[in-house]
This record gives sequence, structure tokens and C-alpha cells, in this order.
Amino acid sequence: MLTRDDLFAIAFRYKAAKPWKKLWDTDLFAVRLPDGETGYVSVMGRGGEHCAIGLYVGDAGFLSYRTIMTMEHDDDAHPFRYHERLMGQNCLQLILDDRDELTDKEYDAAKEYASRHGIRFAGANAFPHFVRYETARYPWPISSGTDTASLYAAAEATLALSDMLKTKSAAELGIRRMNDAIHKVPLMEPVDGRYVFTGHATLPDPVVTYPAPTVNELTARRVRKLPVDGEWQCEVVCVPEALQDEEGQVPYFPYLLMCVRAGGHQMLSTQLVQDYRGDIDEMAEFFLGAFLKEKIRPAALVARDERTRVLLAPIAKAIGAGLTVSDDLPELVDAQQDFFSAVLNGMDGGGRQDEYDQLLILMDDILESTDEELATMPEQLRAAIKGLIENGILPDDLARAVKKKLKLK
Repeated sequence: MLTRDDLFAIAFRYKAAKPWKKLWDTDLFAVRLPDGETGYVSVMGRGGEHCAIGLYVGDAGFLSYRTIMTMEHDDDAHPFRYHERLMGQNCLQLILDDRDELTDKEYDAAKEYASRHGIRFAGANAFPHFVRYETARYPWPISSGTDTASLYAAAEATLALSDMLKTKSAAELGIRRMNDAIHKVPLMEPVDGRYVFTGHATLPDPVVTYPAPTVNELTARRVRKLPVDGEWQCEVVCVPEALQDEEGQVPYFPYLLMCVRAGGHQMLSTQLVQDYRGDIDEMAEFFLGAFLKEKIRPAALVARDERTRVLLAPIAKAIGAGLTVSDDLPELVDAQQDFFSAVLNGMDGGGRQDEYDQLLILMDDILESTDEELATMPEQLRAAIKGLIENGILPDDLARAVKKKLKLK
């Protein structure tokens, strides 16, 4: 069985070979992995920034690669989408990095291996580490035997390709820059202990499907009895701040169904879920529960994209609300920009404990404010505080006091 030492050994061979000097990250090729799966390899580093082997395993891996390579630049009108796509990578990476980019544990492992083998770290991108990227998950050191074997195989194939590039160009070897017109890429497989080109791998079609929830009929029936209250603009978003429920767990980027009243700035206080696809029923139940707490029923729901429409369709049918799709949702855009800025400002605030301390100071300020001062509080902030209380972020005593002070339902 391959070990972390094997990965370090091949990483230093990779560093010495420097295949990124002859390949671009769009020069994709396929590799047959030890478990029989097809992996797609991207060699990064020619641009001088991120030096790595990226292994995108199977259809899901390749589609995440395509998303990264074709995504547009940041868009103020869609502040969450760009970051969700960045967080949507599904791959394994052998990365050559500077010391500051490694955790202490990763640094200690690299240093210990180098010490045993007489290796001296020098220059930029001198330290190897091995990372798993998963959709809506924080990058995390690889740990499984399957991941180790797969990444080692990708590195072996890349080194074999590097030898071929000494006498031939990538184009002469059949490697083409990725674009929408390419449907096959060269495939490398092990033959007599060495990776060679044996044919081509057909690329999967970029078909995206979205899950629809099973609506709780009892909850829906209760919502149907409530008074009708206007149109609400909605979008499923991935929040760009990682959460970790338990020490040692891979941190995740939670999902939220944002919903804002059209013609106003009231934001519905829904709750975060860990896994959009796995927790789709829970997300729908939180959404209906938020209307129950407000004691209103939406007359119409407007989804900003197809993913949100698919989620809302059975909900709208169950509660007798209209449903349309539109990207022109100014109130939702304003709320998202405010929310997004607040998240990023919090992430720049010096660590999670500092953020939490600042939050507690804000709560103390609220408790000391007069009713006249609180009357000017933005509805988005009021809704955000309500969400903090409902998600159990605040201590119970403080949550009850703030809820009473703000007269939250």
C-alpha cells in the first residue's frame, strides 16, 4: 500500500522535472487510475502562481474542472455565484507551495521527510503538500488510501509525459488546449509498469440536474391557512465562510435560501444547511417554517435561477403560491450585496474568535440601545440577528434577551 512517503518522493521528482514549463493548465489528458476510474489531469504553474498537479476524478471531477475554466469574472450583481464556483472544485492536488501556505502539520511532515532523505528546501514553491478539494468544502489534507493511490498515479503519468515532452511537443502527442469543441482527450494507462498513451477518453456531457424537495404536507397545510402577503424574491446561495461542527471535521461552506420581500427590504429568516443536495428537504422545511413564524403566506415566489426554481416548484404548488423566474430582482441583489460584504468583512476581522467577540459586543450595544435608536435598525440586520438566534449561534440567555429587546417573533 502506498504511503505519504511515496507521495513526498514523487513530489520531489515532479519538482525536479518541472513539467509545468511545457504544459498549460488547459492541456488536459486522462489517466486510468488504480481503481479503474478515469482521472483528468491538469498541470498548473506555467502562469507562475499556483504550481500543482490537479487530478479531477470521474464525471463529477471533470465537470468541476470545466466550471472553473469557463467561469466568468466576479460580478457585483451575483456576489455569491463566483465564489461558489471557486469552491466547487472536486479534485486532488499535489501542490508545491511556499512555507506560509502550509499548515504546521503539513510543514512538519514535509520537513521530517526531507530530513530523513537529505533534501534541502530552497527557492519558491519548495514545499509539497497534498490536498483534497470537494464541492462546498474547505481544502483539506488527503487521508484515504484511495486518494493517495490516485494522486500518485496521476503524478507517475505526468512524469512519464514529461519524459515524452523532451522530444515532442504536447500538440505532437495529441494534447490540445481545452475548449467546448473538444470531446476526447488522450488517455494514459500503465503498461509494463510505465504510463503510456493507449487511446482516448470521451469527456462527459456538461449536464447539470438539480434536486427537488419532498414537501411536508402538514407544514404546507398550515402555511396555506395564513393571510397572503405579496411577492418574495428567492435564490439558493452558498455562503463563502466555512463552518466546522466538530474538531477534525472538514469545514464546509453552508447553503442558504435567501428570500426578500419585493418592494421592500424585509429578509425572511431562513436557516443554513450543510449540504444543499443532501439537505434539500430540510431547506424546504426551514423555508416554510420561516413563513409560519412570520404568520404570512407568499402570494408569489420569484426564483432567480433554475436551481432555485426547481427547489421552489413543489413548495409553491403545495402552498398555492405563484412561481416565476427572473434575474431582475433588485431587492434581492441589494440584500445579497449587504450580506456578502458583511461575511467578507467578518472573515477579514482577525479570526473566528475575534469575529465572535465583535458579535457579542454588538449584542451588548443592542441591549443598551433605546427603542428610538433600534427603530432605525436596517431590516437586513434585524433579519440577520434573528437568523443567528434561530441557528443557535448566541448563548441562550443572550439570545432570549436580544430577542425580547428587538421584539422578534
